[in-house]
Amino acid sequence: MSYLTALYPLQKWPQRVCQILEKSGILCLAVYMTVLSLGSALLILAAASLLTDIDNKPLELMSVPAGLLLLLTIVVAPSLETGLLVLFVKMFRRITINPIISSLLFATVMGYFHSEDSLHGLVVIGPFFIWTYFYTTWGPRLPDKAWKIVFFSHALHNFIAVSLYLLFA
Repeated sequence: MSYLTALYPLQKWPQRVCQILEKSGILCLAVYMTVLSLGSALLILAAASLLTDIDNKPLELMSVPAGLLLLLTIVVAPSLETGLLVLFVKMFRRITINPIISSLLFATVMGYFHSEDSLHGLVVIGPFFIWTYFYTTWGPRLPDKAWKIVFFSHALHNFIAVSLYLLFA
């Protein structure tokens, strides 16, 4: 079984896709996970907009210069949050909890910490579930690669989100 199968909970992707991605290395895997994380965030956002009455007020990020905002969201936040993710997974591995349960738990905690508004808190649950599930299931087998894949995916995810915010806000 390819270690790529942990990137998607359903584990039903065509074998050819797995082979192409597996040969491409860490950054390609991070890009692939970023597509998954952005897709999950967009699905949650779409579902929330259909099920609730979302205010059309613009999201207000910290009033800091764009360069500093990018540094904070691309380097600092993914570093700290990946470190927290690794500690959380190692802690829950000791009490042998199901990877899906621990991933949902960590994603919910991170959703709470990102809840400047309730929608933002909900939107980050999907990406954090994907990153945590990947690290939980494959961290022991890929100790030098798994955290790097999660970090780069998180950084790229934040780069895309913040860049779109800076361009269109």
